[in-house]
Amino acid sequence: KRFVTLHSRRAESTVLELLTEYQISPVVFHWYSGSVKIADAAVAAGHYFSVNTSMIQSKNGQKIIKRIPKKRLLTETDGPFIKINRKPVVPTDVYHIHNYLSALWEDDPHRVKSHLEKNLVCYLKAATS
Repeated sequence: KRFVTLHSRRAESTVLELLTEYQISPVVFHWYSGSVKIADAAVAAGHYFSVNTSMIQSKNGQKIIKRIPKKRLLTETDGPFIKINRKPVVPTDVYHIHNYLSALWEDDPHRVKSHLEKNLVCYLKAATS
């Protein structure tokens, strides 16, 4: 039982099938870019999704974020691979995600941050029990 975050790009269906076959749950789908159908199946299987600043700027990323239940979202920075204003993203840039989710969920950024922290605690309990 460990914290598992994984890339599934272009193999989302296969990754989900293998996780199900080997009864591995929950994991965090990192920077998910696949179909909403597979995302729905991953949510139903108990998995989580991490969101980064690149996702909040792309139409596909926004579509996926809207589809994931609030209780299954986590944040990530994925620096130095993502840049904001030509500078690598750093952990403190996570406030961009909080602000985006605040507008999406019509909630205060501080409550959004608190909600995301609770999600992490829930994930850790589920992943390590």
